[in-house]
Amino acid sequence: MHQRALAIFIVLALAGCGGSQVDVNVDSDGRDRHEKIFDEELGPRAGDYEKAVAFMLQPAAYAPATLALDVRGIVMVKLLIGPDGKVLESQVIQSVHPDVDRAAEEAALRSKYRPARLNDVAVEGTLTVPYRFPPAAD
Repeated sequence: MHQRALAIFIVLALAGCGGSQVDVNVDSDGRDRHEKIFDEELGPRAGDYEKAVAFMLQPAAYAPATLALDVRGIVMVKLLIGPDGKVLESQVIQSVHPDVDRAAEEAALRSKYRPARLNDVAVEGTLTVPYRFPPAAD
């Protein structure tokens, strides 16, 4: 339970971050290993495993009409990051509003990632990225 509370704190702390360098390493299910979020599953992890991380998280570009919506919350976008650091798949796993979700997912797709590593070799891994709506005022 303590680990989940820590994960929630990290999500809330990072969700308001802008578009500069930030190390996001949030795994919504709290598991020690990543699993593919789509059709196939990654095999079991053994040895020295490092999770994928975002090193340049882009802010969501919310349209003016979207900013006028009377909604708030955190959009959680789960990504499958390939060994080359590119996003292979994405899925909104916590929604706020369709327009907000779309902007958050597009921002997550524009962000830059370091792939997961197993025994110092780049491998596929998942990463959950939070986006707060409305964005925190700078």
